[in-house]
Amino acid sequence: MVTPPAGSAYYDNYIREKDTFQELRLNSNLGALPVDWTFGAAFYRSQEDNNNFIEMAANKMQVNKAAGKYTRDTYTAYMDASWRFAPTWTLKAGARYTKEDFHIDSQFYNMQRLPFETQGSYQKDYSEFLPNFAISKDFGKDHTVYASYGEGMLSGGGTWIAEASDSSGYLGHGLPYDPETSEVYELGYKSYWNDRTIVAGINVFDMRVNNLQYAYQDPTTGANMIAPIKEVRSRGIEGSISALINDVWEAALRFGFNDAKVTQVDGYTGASYSEGARIPFAPEHTVNVEATYYGEISDNWRFTPNLGVGFYGEMALDKQGNNFQDSYFVVDANVRFNYRDDFEIRLWGVNVTDERYKTFSVNWGGMGLSNYGDPMRFGVDLSANF
Repeated sequence: MVTPPAGSAYYDNYIREKDTFQELRLNSNLGALPVDWTFGAAFYRSQEDNNNFIEMAANKMQVNKAAGKYTRDTYTAYMDASWRFAPTWTLKAGARYTKEDFHIDSQFYNMQRLPFETQGSYQKDYSEFLPNFAISKDFGKDHTVYASYGEGMLSGGGTWIAEASDSSGYLGHGLPYDPETSEVYELGYKSYWNDRTIVAGINVFDMRVNNLQYAYQDPTTGANMIAPIKEVRSRGIEGSISALINDVWEAALRFGFNDAKVTQVDGYTGASYSEGARIPFAPEHTVNVEATYYGEISDNWRFTPNLGVGFYGEMALDKQGNNFQDSYFVVDANVRFNYRDDFEIRLWGVNVTDERYKTFSVNWGGMGLSNYGDPMRFGVDLSANF
């Protein structure tokens, strides 16, 4: 069925971004002093000019429009130091201070509401001091135990595709969200075996995230949106082992368990999120197995096939933890052909078993709408060094 020209519409969406970055860093000579250190400062400016609109094809009349201009200035100062205060003990410490200024000018138009057009500005300034510490103990040259604590921050911002509102009505600017902060405790062990041809490691972690920036895709516009969750707690275990089996075979195994749940909601997110619900898009169990073969065709030609299999456990798809994606496997494969160090031909396949799995799902107006992961894809890459 073809839509008549009089009823068809044109949809346009673009994001124009300009970034400026400058950094100054000072380092000590490695090993020259009892303490190795780094000091630095950086400035980063991000500017966006975004536009999204729908207009009728017949008369070029706009049905709705959302436009936003952003400026974010980020000032950062940091230091890191490593002190081997005993033959088998190392202490690391650092700190980062970040200050950000965020500003947005927005314009919205919708011919089906009053007022038709709104405009507004929003500005937010914030700063965070973020320390980190780690201590490690070596047992011989092949075994290390470590413990660490660190704090992190993810910048705040605004969702320009949707308009902020309160009890008085529409405010004319995009939906702002505050920075996300985190605290992470970790205890781990790393080791080398069989003349260092095998590397193994395992660690447990406990992470608390405040104001988690939950990113999702709007099912009607396809726009990327951000909604905050007041507090999330994530606990789990991760491990890996990689081995050079012989001169031509290499294999790796990585696994993880992550129990990530909402621990607090506030007045805004309480209508959408439930305490105790699992965090969307965070599978409890993950396992990845990879094998690589290094072969020679002739003195000048080498070939390297690689096969990877990923297992992803059950995953929540909605904010209440009621809708889930069952566990699934994704298989990727590629083979590289190298002529000396001059040319490379890479044949690759992604999701070669064409596994069908959901990455997002929502109940919208009584309809279940879902996005799915990429289907089976194949390709060829050619590269040359000169």
